Amino acid sequence: MKEAIDCKPGQIIKKDGQLFVVMSWYPHKIGDRGGIVVDMKLKNLDTGNISMVQPRSQDKFDDVVLERKQVQYSYQDGEMYVFMDRATFDQISINKDLIGDNLGFLRENMELDIFFHEGRAVSVVFPTFVEMEISYTENVARGDTSGKVMKKAQLENSGYEIDVPSFCNIGDKIKIDTRTQEYVERVK
Repeated sequence: MKEAIDCKPGQIIKKDGQLFVVMSWYPHKIGDRGGIVVDMKLKNLDTGNISMVQPRSQDKFDDVVLERKQVQYSYQDGEMYVFMDRATFDQISINKDLIGDNLGFLRENMELDIFFHEGRAVSVVFPTFVEMEISYTENVARGDTSGKVMKKAQLENSGYEIDVPSFCNIGDKIKIDTRTQEYVERVK
């Protein structure tokens, strides 16, 4: 059994017989003697529904046994994305919905982890940071020094857009945090 205070974003938990991925987690104290509660945003892996729950810190969830496979991205086949198991060289097809918001960071030959529960893929885990090249961005008006000036930039291959500082240009390689989908730094 896993306590609510130990559940972190990205982990898979079992609640009421269904699997959920923890999307966000925020513990806080209520009142002087109220104890600690945890605000959790959960996504049901079967239905895709998102729910907010507020268990006490000591409330328990059933353990989920997951099998981890290290894979390498191969190609896209319609709505499915095909990965190669690095140990057995078997091909694994994953629906784009399971990949989620990080789909724009997926590149050929990228190495990822896929977690399985009872033979079914339940989670695709990207590296914490990825490096990508800017394929298009606009110039910023000169003289705009009012704080942190950001602009939109499209990334290589995917056309995915993120905010980058004004000094970033077409062709620059940048580091992106896949957890927040935000710019981290320019890569030299």
